[in-house]
Amino acid sequence: FFFGMNRASLFDLSGFSHKICGMHVNCAEFIRNNRKEEINLQRFVEEVIKNVGSDVKVGVWIGPAIGNSWAQNESISNQPESCDVIMAFLSDITNIDSKQVTFISDNLSSDVKTRIWDNFYKKDFTNGI
Repeated sequence: FFFGMNRASLFDLSGFSHKICGMHVNCAEFIRNNRKEEINLQRFVEEVIKNVGSDVKVGVWIGPAIGNSWAQNESISNQPESCDVIMAFLSDITNIDSKQVTFISDNLSSDVKTRIWDNFYKKDFTNGI
């Protein structure tokens, strides 16, 4: 994990479309309860990557709704543009405003984009942890 890229930088990426939804309550609670536990955040990142699929390069960003990340996998901090999909989890301490933002490369086929939009909208990624 590397730390430092802030959430505003994600929204500045060119060549990506994004959708925002409320974060699944189980994800929001897991992130809130483990925000200082790097090993648990790493397990969450691995679960997201495993779920989204092996046919796309996935990056994960976890952090507060405002400020820098708590955790992100290497592909996000080094070359976010090399990812096909970036899943950002913006945590709010109350869970009320916790958001999941899915960024998808404009270079992916419409079938892959649709699969990701449909299958991972407000998904509970904590089941396998």
